[in-house]
Amino acid sequence: MRSHVLGFDFLRDLIATDPYFAPIIYDVATGVCSNFMVHDGFLFKGNQLCIPESSLRLKIIHELHNEGHIGRDKTIQLVMNSYFWPSIRHEVAKFVESCRVCQLSKGVATNARLYMPLMVPNQPWEHLSMDFVLGLPRMQRGMDSIYMVVDRFSKMAHFIPCKKTTSAINVAQLFFREGYQLHASPTFIVSDRDTRFLSHFWRCLWKLTNTKLNFSSAYHPQTDGQIEAILTKDPFLAGEYNKLARRKIGPVEIVAKINLNAYRLKLPRHIRTTDVFNVKHLFSYHGDSSDEEDLNAGTNSSQPREDDAACIAHNFLF
Repeated sequence: MRSHVLGFDFLRDLIATDPYFAPIIYDVATGVCSNFMVHDGFLFKGNQLCIPESSLRLKIIHELHNEGHIGRDKTIQLVMNSYFWPSIRHEVAKFVESCRVCQLSKGVATNARLYMPLMVPNQPWEHLSMDFVLGLPRMQRGMDSIYMVVDRFSKMAHFIPCKKTTSAINVAQLFFREGYQLHASPTFIVSDRDTRFLSHFWRCLWKLTNTKLNFSSAYHPQTDGQIEAILTKDPFLAGEYNKLARRKIGPVEIVAKINLNAYRLKLPRHIRTTDVFNVKHLFSYHGDSSDEEDLNAGTNSSQPREDDAACIAHNFLF
């Protein structure tokens, strides 16, 4: 009883001329090699079907990985359960690394650069942290927000009522009225990238008092952990689990390097946020190995091509 698999007939011709498998077929025929066997014109290594150098290798990886977008090691194991070729581990690893769906939906646990700790203050009200608490119920006087000033040495905090629409000039007036007259001028201020803290007026004001301004990068509250500890709220409820839900945006272009831990990005117009991000939230983009156009360009999935080797190299060298 013989089984006939459509699309695999050309493997008999390719395997006989493949630079890696052709010598093995000769050794099997002469009885020198015992690790391989030839059955019905196909070469096997144990239960693994040997695949010659052709576009079928990429098709196999594509089909098996895209069944569930599993990780690198599981994809390698899944492919090696049924197939064999000399560079199988390397090619599978490069494909999984370049899978666009996996890059956008899966997290990466990596250490990002070295720590850049803030200076340790030597006395009270020398180093301050500033932030706003927004979205509070409106009071009779129209106040709906809180301007917070925290001393990083003594942990003492001032809670100053204000409005969400308060400008940089008004924020400066609040500070000099509530904080400066009690504690004099600070030498170091840490804040997020609120537009009021980034304004030209705010920068010029503190430049006149010889106060250094430090800004945290986007979505990295650890930079200003002192004030975040005071603003700590209950954790959010866990959302619906979805393995392939997008957790990243991109790819985007890096415009400038701010320091070792922060970069400025060229964001799409629809993203309304600061363009400076901590390296903790940045991941290198490895292309898109799941692009159907690259897989099917100018060939049928079951037909060999003369430039298959060049095609594979192009798809994996990013």
